[in-house]
Amino acid sequence: MLDGQEIRLAILSELEQVRSALADLLALVNAEPADEMDEAALVATIDAALQGTSPVSEVLLAERPEGP
Repeated sequence: MLDGQEIRLAILSELEQVRSALADLLALVNAEPADEMDEAALVATIDAALQGTSPVSEVLLAERPEGP
């Protein structure tokens, strides 16, 4: 570590870990519907949030117990 850097440690339960992981993926809901939605901006936001993560299908296959 360089001088002035910090380390932060958080001990979380499984539920807290899931909530923390999903927090960035939540979308705010407006009480009034928008007239127009910028779909390209929405797709870009989702792509940016998922950058560097494995597809859900790959994670499920990797974590699946071996057997029939």
